[in-house]
This record gives sequence, C-alpha cells and structure tokens, in this order.
Amino acid sequence: MAFENLVIHWRDQALKWLLLDDAQLPLREGQGTLEDLAEVLSEYELPLHTSVLLSGESVLLKTIEVPPKPTRQILDAVPYLVEEYLACDVADCFIAIGERRGNDLTVGVIDERFLADCLGGLKTIGLDPEFLGIDLDVIACDQCLLVVDDDVALLSQGDAEMVAFETAQILTRLELLYHGDLLALNIVDFTEGQSLEALLPSAFVDQSQRLPAPARSLLQYLHQQPKTKRLNFRQGQFAQASQGASGKTWLWQLGKVALFVMVLQLLFAGAQGLYLFNQANDMAAEARTLYEGLYPNDKNPR
Repeated sequence: MAFENLVIHWRDQALKWLLLDDAQLPLREGQGTLEDLAEVLSEYELPLHTSVLLSGESVLLKTIEVPPKPTRQILDAVPYLVEEYLACDVADCFIAIGERRGNDLTVGVIDERFLADCLGGLKTIGLDPEFLGIDLDVIACDQCLLVVDDDVALLSQGDAEMVAFETAQILTRLELLYHGDLLALNIVDFTEGQSLEALLPSAFVDQSQRLPAPARSLLQYLHQQPKTKRLNFRQGQFAQASQGASGKTWLWQLGKVALFVMVLQLLFAGAQGLYLFNQANDMAAEARTLYEGLYPNDKNPR
C-alpha cells in the first residue's frame, strides 16, 4: 500500500503524523518518536510527498520592517536587521525569508543545529520534505484565533505577535499574551482528553466565540490550510537536494512536448503533401478530358 502524502507536526522530539491518499483523504494518524514513525513507514512504501510543520514553540516567527531597497540588498541585510530587532546574537541561527509585503518582511529564526538534526533524522528514515514550515504561519489570518488540542495551543492575533505554548499552561499564558478584545477571539477546540472550559480563564469562556472544528484533529486542520506564500525553511543551505532532479524532470517533460509538436508538424506536412498530390491528379484528369473533348480524333498518346 502506498500513501500519497505524509504530514508531520514536530514538537521537540514528540511527533504527530498524518498519512493521506492521493485524494487528500486521511488514512492513518499517529504520534510518537521518529523511531515510531520509521516503524510505521516500514510497513508501506514511502509517501510521494512529505510536509513538516515545526512548532512555534521552537521557532521564532517575526515580521520585521525593511527599507525600500531591491530584494538582493535586503537579503544581505536581513541577519543584521533581525539582530537589531531581537537585540540578541543570531550567529548560531538559521534565518528563513518569507513573504515581503511592502516594507514588511516575514522571517523565521531557528537554531541551525536543531534544523540540521531535524532534516538529518528524517533523511535516515528515507524522507526529504519539500515543505518545512511553521504551524503558526499556516494558521495566520487577519482575525484573532486560538487553536487548541490536548498538547499545544496556537494563538494568532492578526497584526500582533503569534505564539505557541503547551495547553497545560493556557490558564496563565493566555491572559498575559492575548491583548485584543475577548469578543473578537475565535476559538477552535480539538481537545479530547480534557474540557477546554476547565482550562481557559473564566472571562475567555464567557466572552470568546467558539467555532466548530473543521477537521477531526489539529494536524488535519493544519494540513488543510494553504501553504502558498508561507515560509519554507527549505532554502539556502537547507534547500531540497532533489530540486536538481526536479529540473531534469522538467527538461525531460519539455523535450517530450517538443517531440510531440514536431511529430504533429510532420503529420500536417505529410497530409498537406498528399492533398496537393491528389489535387494535381484531379487537375490532370480534368485537363485530359477537356483535351479529348476538343480534339476527339487526336491519336497521339498523352
């Protein structure tokens, strides 16, 4: 049995995974360590596509202001801008560049060793994800949103800072981190082993808006969110090695299209030649008939 897609939610060393078919229908969901995932995958063929979402607990997602200069100059200056913005050294960090909107640039800052270990661990079990993003980034939207399951809470506040934290800390963390109107906060609840009402501060229970869960689990919900224009850590020194192979595949596809066009041109030319040949024969027959009508007694061979 082959799976089309594998989606992994990576929180420290605790993983949750979702296997889907080619119609994006969930087939199997589980959690555990990387070794547990390897054991599951050993029963099947490796999935064709792999996506990984890192927890916002271990990745810093920021929007920094950049001067209105060409993108190349901005990229060279990003590490210095991030250092100035965070007021700390980022020498041991990898900085991924996201979408630029005017003078605002989205960046992801992660410990370089952590990212290398993550990709290295996946490689040992035969996985090379084409998308390596952040859970907070894929749920980012203009509205205030709190998404919660039994393990993690993801808080998006529109233009304010997005944060992730353990669900067990929600009672204390939410009052400190949420700065908006409680009536504007939408909550999506994926908890199963505990009641969210018992976890939330009473004011949040009374005033926030509860939205029906659009999926069976947080991981399925994260997978449903569009990934276009989202930050992807597969860039720079961590770019996917198979991109070269993808380029060769593209050239092969282009060659096949060119061959198909050439064959069509040859067929068209052949058909046109056959048409002209038949037309010439018809004209010759008409000319012979006309000549015989004018000179019926002519015995010269034609």
